[in-house]
Amino acid sequence: MMQIDTQILTALIGTLSGLGGTWLGAYLNRKSAYQTAIQLADIERHKYAQGRLWDAKKEAYTLIIGELNIMRKLTQRINDGFTDGEMHEEEYFQSASFHKDNNELWDRYRQLQTTFDNNSLILSDRFKEQFSEWMKDLFYCDEDDIPPILADVHWNAMRKHVPLFVEVAKDEIAPKLPVLTE
Repeated sequence: MMQIDTQILTALIGTLSGLGGTWLGAYLNRKSAYQTAIQLADIERHKYAQGRLWDAKKEAYTLIIGELNIMRKLTQRINDGFTDGEMHEEEYFQSASFHKDNNELWDRYRQLQTTFDNNSLILSDRFKEQFSEWMKDLFYCDEDDIPPILADVHWNAMRKHVPLFVEVAKDEIAPKLPVLTE
């Protein structure tokens, strides 16, 4: 049997320890880097999904509020037609301009309802509650009411609720700054 010199043995053990430590450090570093990469990929996927959701919300709110603004203008025009004194109420009710505006109003209402229904999954609960309140006010009338009264009810509902819709939508899609604590 051959005797190994203590210096050689010490050098060999030191070298093997250094190599083993380097290998263990590299292995742990690689494992940590891999976990960090997975976490970063998850964060990026989440940011991408949040961005897509924000885009969808912005588009939905923009479409809905656009329709509401058009409806607000139509209800104002119809209400003004009954109240501005240029024509008698009955004469205005029989006019082509009333029928054109009224038909467009209800066409817009149907488009709005479809847009709302198609986007109900991404609209906030607060926006949905506001929509429900608006519907109650819009249809808060007796079906036997005369057209000038109906026009006033519709105009008041639009005038009251459109600014509230805008406020809720802005709160939903405006970037929220993080709260800094000291």
